[in-house]
Amino acid sequence: VLPAGGLSGITGAITNLGLTFNIFNNLANLGTISSAANLNVNAGAIYNQLPSGLVGVSPIMQAVNNLNLNTNLGHIDNSGILAATIGNVNLASLNHLVINNVNGSIQALVGNINIHSTADALHTLNINATGGDWLSQQVNINAGYGALDACVNQITGQVNVNAAYANLGASTPNLNLGNINITGDPTWFNTAGNVILSGPIVATGASPNIAILASGNIISTTGASVIDSSSGQTGGNAGEITLVAGAAFTSGSGSGAGNTADTLTIASPTPGSAGGGIYLDGTAPPGFSGTPSTIATITSAGVGSNNNGGSITMVAYAGTGAGSGVVRLPSTLTITSGGSGTGTNGSITIIAGADSGSSVAIGGIQTS
Repeated sequence: VLPAGGLSGITGAITNLGLTFNIFNNLANLGTISSAANLNVNAGAIYNQLPSGLVGVSPIMQAVNNLNLNTNLGHIDNSGILAATIGNVNLASLNHLVINNVNGSIQALVGNINIHSTADALHTLNINATGGDWLSQQVNINAGYGALDACVNQITGQVNVNAAYANLGASTPNLNLGNINITGDPTWFNTAGNVILSGPIVATGASPNIAILASGNIISTTGASVIDSSSGQTGGNAGEITLVAGAAFTSGSGSGAGNTADTLTIASPTPGSAGGGIYLDGTAPPGFSGTPSTIATITSAGVGSNNNGGSITMVAYAGTGAGSGVVRLPSTLTITSGGSGTGTNGSITIIAGADSGSSVAIGGIQTS
């Protein structure tokens, strides 16, 4: 860092200089590493944290432009700050990628957080992210043929995911789901607010069940188009679709297909809780600050030759919150869950807890 007046007797000093660290073993930062341009770190494992028991100022790794962290061993531990002031934070690995962000913050306030593994058809590499705040315009996660398993605190940006399997939970005012393309068994949950749909939610492959769970509301906004686990996506039997709003639920240790290691227990909200509603018709509950938009398709139909349809379940728990306990779907939308040929039909169940007014407003239902 140069003084404002430069260095006495030295001319031609370079400003806005980027930094690159190529480290064969691990990088452990206990202080501040800062770059006036890009900051590139290539290391075995990357630790941005104080040793256990040491009390002090949280460490910082920051770049004015892009912060690029590449870990050959697939491990990033952060209990401080990883930040890009006007650029992106890019996290990548040549191996399974584990990001421990407990008590940490990853920030790209005017850019994106991009997480990438080099998984392909021959190398199934997974991404695991735990804890902390993820503050950005978008969080873009590409696990390729691998699995995503993430349970974090705040996520402020739109979440876009490409993976074979996915399980992502947050504790944030709004969990914003953008472009979601998952081969099998995606689960999305928010224990502290709404789930916003701002892109297509699509599941393909052999285990294409979709679950979206919110302690608040589920609301479709500009960009939302489909929730689709049909045979048209899977090429075989369709998957189930489950939407739950206003619930109390906890996550716990368990095991599941595709390295989705969290299980959820769903319960009615405790007395005094706000509850929630399902708003996919272009409306929103009072106080919502986004731009609601209608969703065009909800289908778990078994199309093609002799494929089973998947069941569709929508539950909205009533509470103290205005607009809770309702399910709102476009009047022009027909939900489909029927099977094809000798395939079985999926059922459609809608439960809304509001005890006054119109608790359910939908278009058509087709289960055959």
